[in-house]
Amino acid sequence: MWCPNCKEEYQEGITVCTECGATLTREKPDTDAPSMEQTEAYDHYEEEEENVEEFLETKSFLDAPDTRQEYVKKADKYRDMKLSGYTFLIFGFLGIVYLLLTKFEVLPIRYNDVIFYIMLGVMVLFIVYGIVSLTRAKKIKLQIPEEEEFTASIKDFLKEQVTKEKIAGWKDTESTEEENDLLILQNIKEILEKQYAEADESYLDMIAEEFFEEHILKNS
Repeated sequence: MWCPNCKEEYQEGITVCTECGATLTREKPDTDAPSMEQTEAYDHYEEEEENVEEFLETKSFLDAPDTRQEYVKKADKYRDMKLSGYTFLIFGFLGIVYLLLTKFEVLPIRYNDVIFYIMLGVMVLFIVYGIVSLTRAKKIKLQIPEEEEFTASIKDFLKEQVTKEKIAGWKDTESTEEENDLLILQNIKEILEKQYAEADESYLDMIAEEFFEEHILKNS
């Protein structure tokens, strides 16, 4: 006697499989065909594989490398450029004064003519670079009010779009708080990229992160 599901052989007189409860038959089942347990195990494996793939698709952005450069605000760029300009100017002028003092033997240090003029050329380049940096800083300074106004308008737009209902819908009950924060931030970025498609992506990322910290993290 044989079990059609388990493919186990039983002695004559036994009519029911002790493993699965199926009625035994006299015909020997095909041993190459998968058993019921194997079929159930395979179905379970396929279901688990689909769940893993779905999870990876929804969470893929968490582990994806960020190739975008960090955006620097105009105000910060202006301060950095201004500081850089003054630094090069100061080093350049001080360097020239030092070289002249050595040239006229006020300082007991002597350089041969080749070294002297190379160092003098470097100091002049410092001064030129300092002047160029300060000129660029002035141009950047004029762009600060426009950028700040545009940033404020984008944040006002987000206040209207990112409601408590939307935030609740973005959250995943099976995810951790940190993962949910990333999900919310990702959705905010997608809203901005759709509304302001022509804007710099790194600039939109910066605004999304600032808005998230100012209006979501502080209120949570």
